[in-house]
Amino acid sequence: MKEKPQENKDPPLEDPNHVTEIFGDELVLAAISGGCAHLTFAAKRIFPPIRKDQLPTVKREVTCRLILTREAAIAVINQLVQLGNASALAAVQPAGGGEKAN
Repeated sequence: MKEKPQENKDPPLEDPNHVTEIFGDELVLAAISGGCAHLTFAAKRIFPPIRKDQLPTVKREVTCRLILTREAAIAVINQLVQLGNASALAAVQPAGGGEKAN
């Protein structure tokens, strides 16, 4: 007796507009705890001076604490590797695309 292929049992994905984007320009913590990956991102932010004779203040602020299951962390790693490979391929010049020989 043949087994039926397993169907995806995930509910449909919804992407509501109220979910905000979070920017980080550095990863400040990566750890594993309780079987989950914990990633903390930060960004540099510039705050205007309080008085006119002062300079703006630059601070590093935590912008996101992302906790991923093992499966989600592996999926992120795999996608980042694929993106990295695609970027590396895009940077490679086609054969004969370099400078012409004299």
